[in-house]
Amino acid sequence: MSGLEDAGDVRAQLVGGEGWHGGSGRSGGWPELWMFQGRSVSKPLRWGLRSTSNLSDARGCGMAYYDLVETPLGPMFVGGSGDGVHRIDFITDRRDEAHYVERLERDSREPVERDPEAARVAVEAVRAYFAGDESAWDGLPPLAARGTEFQAAVWHELMAIPRGATVSYGEIAMAIGRPSAARAVGRAVGTNPLAVVVPCHRVVGSNGAITGYASGLDRKRWLLAHEHVELALN
Repeated sequence: MSGLEDAGDVRAQLVGGEGWHGGSGRSGGWPELWMFQGRSVSKPLRWGLRSTSNLSDARGCGMAYYDLVETPLGPMFVGGSGDGVHRIDFITDRRDEAHYVERLERDSREPVERDPEAARVAVEAVRAYFAGDESAWDGLPPLAARGTEFQAAVWHELMAIPRGATVSYGEIAMAIGRPSAARAVGRAVGTNPLAVVVPCHRVVGSNGAITGYASGLDRKRWLLAHEHVELALN
């Protein structure tokens, strides 16, 4: 159903070694930065590492950037730095532009400015996705998400769910070798900082019901319908 079985080697690196924090999804200290590119995920070698591949502005000057993009589901915040794209998420009544600017500053550890040119490649990818382009993410800069090892393992599994398919929280828990951690998986899914790109909207209840989406179930239903998923009645 999901293609999750394709990620075993990377999963072992994330959840099988020293430093695994178990089902709580919590660890001591500042959450680490994880780089996601294609079917691989890793930690940067050191802070200050800059990967400017595919960035519209390869300045790497220590300034995080963002822009807003209009979508059929309302505006989205798109933000990143020289490390890659840190945040893509919907602006809502509870999470406004200022909320995401603060999160981006924390994620990047850099001052933030609105810079449409620096964000252009990522913004165009978001527009392409909503226009129905199935290759929309092909030219996206590397993804740089900050979280625990458990969260990174869950987010990696989300990236393995193909367009047009769904999986349950329990299936993801099984895939990362934590079969009793479905609730912790749900929390990690809910903290995904890269909405739509890391497709947390493709996770459903064990009976196929549409459940749990931080930006609202109506948006989740729309995204699944956009990807031609046959929705359960609920």
